[in-house]
Amino acid sequence: MGTRVAARQATTDDVPGMAAALAQAFRDDPVMAWLFGDDQARTVRRLEPFFAHEGARHLRHPTVYTTDGHAGAAYWDPPGAWKTRPVEMLPMAPLMIRSMGPRIPRALKGWG
Repeated sequence: MGTRVAARQATTDDVPGMAAALAQAFRDDPVMAWLFGDDQARTVRRLEPFFAHEGARHLRHPTVYTTDGHAGAAYWDPPGAWKTRPVEMLPMAPLMIRSMGPRIPRALKGWG
């Protein structure tokens, strides 16, 4: 039998490790390439701050999980609480400009 890994509720201290793990996991994801660009190394550099921001934002709900060592992470929102309100997007504007540039309009369409 394989190694067992226990998931646990994440804390703010876990955000950097979760962001790094998710950036690697999604580096060749077609949607992420569409949003951030198709160069995988560049995409990872852009995804890490994105997943850090999203991890911190999702921690408002008790539905963010990771493992000791950050082998992975899950950012979940409860039913009815998944939409990002425009006011929540404002702090993300500088990050979006740096990481997505001209791809921002397509990203905003998917956030709704």
